[in-house]
Parts: sequence; C-alpha cells; structure tokens
Amino acid sequence: MLETVVYVGALSAMVVVVFTILFSLTGSFFESKLYNEITFSAGTVMERMVREVRTASSVDTTNSVFDTNPGRLILNTTDEAGSSKIVEFYFDEDTKTIGLVDGGVDKGSLTGGHTDVTNIIFRKQDTPKGAIVKIELSLEGNIRHSIKGNFFDSAVLRGAY
Repeated sequence: MLETVVYVGALSAMVVVVFTILFSLTGSFFESKLYNEITFSAGTVMERMVREVRTASSVDTTNSVFDTNPGRLILNTTDEAGSSKIVEFYFDEDTKTIGLVDGGVDKGSLTGGHTDVTNIIFRKQDTPKGAIVKIELSLEGNIRHSIKGNFFDSAVLRGAY
C-alpha cells in the first residue's frame, strides 16, 4: 500500500512537471510568433514610408500632422510616368492600423492582423538643402500574450542632399 502511494505521488509530480514544460513551450511559441508579426509589420510599414519619403518632392505641411499622436503624413510625389500624385499615410482609429492612400486610391492597411498601432508620430526637420522626416511607430500585438515594440526611422526627401 505504501509503495502504491509513493508511486502515485511520484507519477503525479512527473505529470505536473511535464504539463508545466508544455505550457511554457506553448507560451514561448505564441510570444515568438507575435514578436515576428510585430517586427514584420513594423518593417513593412517603415520600409514603405521611408521609400515614399525618399522619392517625394515635398511634404504637404498644411494637411500633414506633425509632432503629435496620431500623426498624418502627406507627400507630394510623382508616379512612374512623371505625373504628380499625392501619397498619404494615416492612422485608422477603427482598425488601429496604418493606412495608405496612393494617388487618391485607398490601398488599405499596411500592418498585420494581430498588431495594433498605439503610436505614430511624424517629425519634419528642414535643412539648408531640403527636409528630413522622422518616424516614430509603436505597435502592440495580442495572441494569448501582449507584446509591445517601438520602431524609429528617418528619411531625407529627394533633392535634399
């Protein structure tokens, strides 16, 4: 009888250890997946914004929103044929994403499905030869866990160097 009690106790302890390890691995998997989605979303958004800023001829300072959250960036640029167009990056409050309007056509969200934009600030600095746009982006992801990330980048407008 004593041997059975010891055996059941040891088996119970091993089961608890195995389940603890499994829950820990599952949590680590979801955290890793969420971190990858946040960094991918941030990379996609930042790469597109920086590329558009670098090719822009000017920033629409009247309609853009700088130095505050949520920011809005409107760029005056040209398309492949050389015709002028406007590119706009904005915060969509309903979906908590960064949206893109390219040449008057709303291209939708640039961020992933499990990420929310918690902060987007654009800062414009004039230089003797042009302008620099600095971007501050904060994302938060939620898949069983919550992970936050802050991302920064900047770009010089075409002809400003």
